[in-house]
Amino acid sequence: MTVDVVDAARRRLEVLRTETRQLEAFIEMSEQLASGRTGPLSSDALDGIARRTPRTRWPVGSPRPRDVAAAVHAILSDGATLDQHRLVERLRQQGIVMTGANPSKNLATIMWRNKAAFEHVRGEGYRLTGVPLPS
Repeated sequence: MTVDVVDAARRRLEVLRTETRQLEAFIEMSEQLASGRTGPLSSDALDGIARRTPRTRWPVGSPRPRDVAAAVHAILSDGATLDQHRLVERLRQQGIVMTGANPSKNLATIMWRNKAAFEHVRGEGYRLTGVPLPS
């Protein structure tokens, strides 16, 4: 019994560390945008999150998945659970326009590939991993 509790605590700690790194990267990105600076993030906190290899070309006008993941993380940081259609709209309000034939499906794919940060609640939408459901 004690081992299960300790294992659960370790898993939760790792989730919190990941979220902390992602939030720090989001803050850095927000500060860069606010100051008018451009260029890559100096933080490696989002490394491994929807990252493509250097030789992969991004479709013209398509946002980088790691930037989308950071923005969605910030949107859901208040504990909200939103479906992908609402998330696409909230991203659009922030100036991040999902591209493709089905933007909601593209966002859902990014969320699915980032299971460490996001989880899907059937019939409700996506939320941050480890955030308890409201009672």
